[in-house]
Amino acid sequence: MVETQHQRHRRHHTPTHARQRAISRALGVSLAFDAASELDRRTAFLESILEKSGKAGYVLGISGGVDSLVAGRLAQLAVRRLRDCGRHAFFVAVRLPYGHQQDEQDAALAWTSLRPTIAFRSTLRWRSTHSAKPSAHPA
Repeated sequence: MVETQHQRHRRHHTPTHARQRAISRALGVSLAFDAASELDRRTAFLESILEKSGKAGYVLGISGGVDSLVAGRLAQLAVRRLRDCGRHAFFVAVRLPYGHQQDEQDAALAWTSLRPTIAFRSTLRWRSTHSAKPSAHPA
């Protein structure tokens, strides 16, 4: 079935789309997204933060999920660019969480793909100081 011009117009002009466009304009979101230029912009931002702060690197907790993998990759790229300019810079990755993960294979793949300057695997376990059941005689 071929969509008519009227149907196409209605699909792009619903109240929800109008709100989304208003929010996008308010936040300065570009309608044209160029992944390469956005990657460069975000990497440059991380470089500038290190330079302005006087710090030499980033320390990130890496769970193996998409968010931490992307954050780690951006930190890795920023550090690499600073090193290429002769600056001392590092990226430390701390493998989280401690213990078994349901998606351990994905987490391990994410971990090995990052290649941080320094890598740690967490050996700390969190232990609650509160009993799960109320006690008749609290300690």
